[in-house]
Amino acid sequence: MAVTSIDVVNTGNANTVVVSTTDTHAAQYGGVYLLDESQGGSAWVNTTIGNYDTCRVVFSPNYNNDHQIIAIASDETNTFIISKVNTLNWGQTVSNARINAIAPAAATIAFPDAYNGISNNAVFFVGIDTGTNGGDVYKISSAQSPAASTRRI
Repeated sequence: MAVTSIDVVNTGNANTVVVSTTDTHAAQYGGVYLLDESQGGSAWVNTTIGNYDTCRVVFSPNYNNDHQIIAIASDETNTFIISKVNTLNWGQTVSNARINAIAPAAATIAFPDAYNGISNNAVFFVGIDTGTNGGDVYKISSAQSPAASTRRI
């Protein structure tokens, strides 16, 4: 298991940490793990993202209001952009966006200054690197809520 990204948000009285992991073995997967330091005796919690290697995970820049975590994950064939809001399951509030036939070796997420994950027209951008001279930049939009859409730009 390898840690592929880490993000931290301060929730007022403590930090919450999220990490993404990947497994280098075929048909075995990593995940997303959360540590809430406000809980006494904190322990890492598996957020049960599913059968995915996760190459990037971030808190929404407006996390203290929208409680959204966004991950870029792969089933080793396709890429999925998946979000989790509050204690709901991954993909329950906004459906997964899918990029077919692209498996990321690395990825990044960028948010506009006014990003608000709970709005009906939340937009952010994802950069995918396949590691083999492939990938692109995609605009992710929840304008057609509850489904997310991708557009190559």
